[in-house]
Amino acid sequence: MARRSVSRLVYLAGLTTVLCMSSGLTQPVFPLHAQALGASYGTVGAMAAMGSVMHAGVSLYMGRLADRAGHDFMFFMSALTVTLAAAAYVISSSLGVIGVGKALDSLFIAAYWPALESASHAAGPAAGASMGVVYTAYPVATFAASLVAGWTAARWGYRASFAAAMCVGAVGMIWSARNARGNPRARTLRRLDPAGMATSGAGQAGGTASDASDPHRQGRLLEGRRAGFAAAMLSCFSYCLLVALAMTFVPLLAEYRGLSVEHVGVLVGMYWLGRAVSSFPAGVLSERLGRPAVILPALVIGALGAALAGTTAEFVPLAAAVAMTGVCSGAVAPVAMALGADCARPWAHGWALGLCETMCGVGFVAAGASGGLLATAGGPALPFKAASLALACCVLILTTLFRADGRHRHPGRSTDGGHRASAHGV
Repeated sequence: MARRSVSRLVYLAGLTTVLCMSSGLTQPVFPLHAQALGASYGTVGAMAAMGSVMHAGVSLYMGRLADRAGHDFMFFMSALTVTLAAAAYVISSSLGVIGVGKALDSLFIAAYWPALESASHAAGPAAGASMGVVYTAYPVATFAASLVAGWTAARWGYRASFAAAMCVGAVGMIWSARNARGNPRARTLRRLDPAGMATSGAGQAGGTASDASDPHRQGRLLEGRRAGFAAAMLSCFSYCLLVALAMTFVPLLAEYRGLSVEHVGVLVGMYWLGRAVSSFPAGVLSERLGRPAVILPALVIGALGAALAGTTAEFVPLAAAVAMTGVCSGAVAPVAMALGADCARPWAHGWALGLCETMCGVGFVAAGASGGLLATAGGPALPFKAASLALACCVLILTTLFRADGRHRHPGRSTDGGHRASAHGV
């Protein structure tokens, strides 16, 4: 069982690497390509916000679909979606087609991450460490893709980077489809009644096992964990403000500062490098010290990094500032998701993580919409200053929520008969 869990976790990390390479090849180039077709700062922010509305609107549904249809079905659908997004960018000659690509990119995020987080939460011996693995593969892949995207776009144009993304996404489609065919019982949900006794669960295609509407259930959240779950959702919202800045406004800020396309790729890559070095250590530390001991200091680092990015004009300090926001995002992302799963019953992990992803989408919407307006009014540095202030406010609110959550010092413990939240198989 342990060997199968490790093998499954390796597959999750590998698939994440491939799909995030595909998505990462488009991220630094998307806002520049949109501007080349006539988009203003406000229009770029509006397109980012539009995609984020879709992310927020469908993430909860996608999480529940992962609970019923199984992870491997969601992985194939995600690979298909990210490939179609890249294809839309390749053929785009108007802002409308670019908007379609952005919407598909957001649908990929909404479909992939709840399923991946639920699967990785169950695939390893510790939820935080397991999520740390996939959240390390994610920024490493995107860091490499950002550098390649900048280099490719500088030499052969923006569409060459999009074409490369489409090819990499196709590899992910083939891999996920083969894995799903070779593993028809990829995930059997293990459901627990209020007394902690196991009952038969729904299979890969979904089943009729009791769900959240069963009156015998005590609800999707564990008793006494509402404040902790609220903290998880607010943490997701907070770090996604920085993700939105990295995806949309770091390239615009770099261009505003007079930097080359290669430097744009390096700057976006610094963000993902910061995420890569912090995700796994943060996940492990959260298992030992508790989720708040990681989330709160990380958000302080992110606030300082955003403030520095909004005030410096030199490349080196700007790169350091962007890396600080990456360190914050890398530390908070796996820990916040693990906290969300900690607070839910095992049969509702997809629902809980889908709701956390919904808050990520809300953060993207807030950053995209307000960032576009702020950049139009005061230049692309202003969204970074506003994000710094917003993160500082979130730290104060989270401190109160963590104090109200009486169980955060025991992240692996639950109230349903003493079973660990990640004990069910993948």
